[in-house]
Amino acid sequence: MNKSWIILLAFVLLFGWLIWTASRTRQVVCDACITFEGHTECAKAAAPTRERAIMEAATVICSKIGGGMSEGIRCRGTEPDKVECTGKAAAGKGKY
Repeated sequence: MNKSWIILLAFVLLFGWLIWTASRTRQVVCDACITFEGHTECAKAAAPTRERAIMEAATVICSKIGGGMSEGIRCRGTEPDKVECTGKAAAGKGKY
């Protein structure tokens, strides 16, 4: 085997490993909606667990509708209006 084939094989293996790793770490996808101070926003997030995916979605939502750091913290403590999760570990009960 010449050097270019070895480099190509290493690249293909690395790319395959990256795809496989990325698909295993993001097992749950959640859509969540939060109403905070009269504003409703929704977001989708993926994470290894249901609770983490909901927390990530809340962070995205609250960065849009929270006016600053204090409001963002209060917003993230708000119970979501809607949560729908799909994925391997989507079933489960957590804070939300």
